[in-house]
Amino acid sequence: MKKPFGKLSAMMGKAWAQAGADRNSEKGTHLTHPTHPSQVMKDFIKGISAMPTPRILDIGPVVGSNLEFFLNHGIKVYMEDFITSYLNPKYSLVLDGKMTLNEPTFFEENFAYEVNSLDGLICWDYLCYIEPRFAGVFVRKISSMVKSGGLVMAFFHTRRIIGPDMIHKYRIHNESSLEYIPTELKTEFKKAFQIRDVSQLFGGFQSQHSYLLKHNVIEILLKKL
Repeated sequence: MKKPFGKLSAMMGKAWAQAGADRNSEKGTHLTHPTHPSQVMKDFIKGISAMPTPRILDIGPVVGSNLEFFLNHGIKVYMEDFITSYLNPKYSLVLDGKMTLNEPTFFEENFAYEVNSLDGLICWDYLCYIEPRFAGVFVRKISSMVKSGGLVMAFFHTRRIIGPDMIHKYRIHNESSLEYIPTELKTEFKKAFQIRDVSQLFGGFQSQHSYLLKHNVIEILLKKL
């Protein structure tokens, strides 16, 4: 069942409660984690804020100051913690002797937004940590929710990481820098992406800007055709 925005308000109430806790914990603190530049954030914000009553989806964990950042730009943001849901054992099943994701159940309970209901997406680097086949399935699903002319800001690692890697969440410091905050979650790295891989993954989108950052991360801004 698709989530009407009224129903989403109740869900986002929980997010706001967490956001409030996050903001309280952030008061009086300074940046204590690595920060890296963002080359496309400014253009993403500019493009989204120019749209009437803009709504975007962030597939990362709730970060209170990020919610506040977008609201200050007149942007309503929905947040769903994709990687935590993806790794939740309740969505796993054994098929042909292999552990796999129960996709119908996953999408019944997560990311059930209406088609053409969002103006933008923020896809942090979590697609590098899931099975490549499902990355295609997931991107097709969430892409259908984006209106024509909508924007996607996405991040991908370009070098393979060996062994379990720590998942990060990302705090927007300002329009040109992000703070990389480690979480307690670790999982196997699945795929490194190059620009051509991103273009293939996001079919029906046109690259507006892309940058290879010094820490081997591609940052890319895409527009839905």
